[in-house]
Parts: sequence; C-alpha cells; structure tokens
Amino acid sequence: MMHVYLGWADSEGLRFFQPETDSTLRRFAQLLQHDHRRVAVWSVLDSTALAAVNSLLDVADYKTAWQVLQNHSAHLGRLI
Repeated sequence: MMHVYLGWADSEGLRFFQPETDSTLRRFAQLLQHDHRRVAVWSVLDSTALAAVNSLLDVADYKTAWQVLQNHSAHLGRLI
C-alpha cells in the first residue's frame, strides 16, 4: 500500500512527517513562510519505507530518516 506524506527537513535532517491533509498543508505554508532554513517535501512511499522513517524519527535519527525518505520514496518533491 502507498502512503502520501508531508514532511519538512532542516540542516539536521527530516524533522517532521505526517499524512497529507488540508490542515497539514496550511500549517506547513505558515511555518515555512517565516523560516527559510527549512524545506517542505511531499512524498509517496510504501508501508515498509514509512515504518522505517517513523522508527528513525522515534529515536531522533533525523539525518538517517531524511536519507531513507529520499532513497525509498516512489515520488518525492519539494513543496513551494
């Protein structure tokens, strides 16, 4: 099964990751409007990759979570 998620990353790696919803999109727009050191991304990934990213975020391994997201997403793009 494929999942659509939004996330944001900074110099430390992937810091936030949630399912795509209208409220998440609005929150990201507000958050990123005031902080240009972050990048927001949209991704489509399978259940295995999703579990790996979430596990890494649970242990605060942000850099590895960012690498896994980049390497294992079926689609990954920057939100503008």
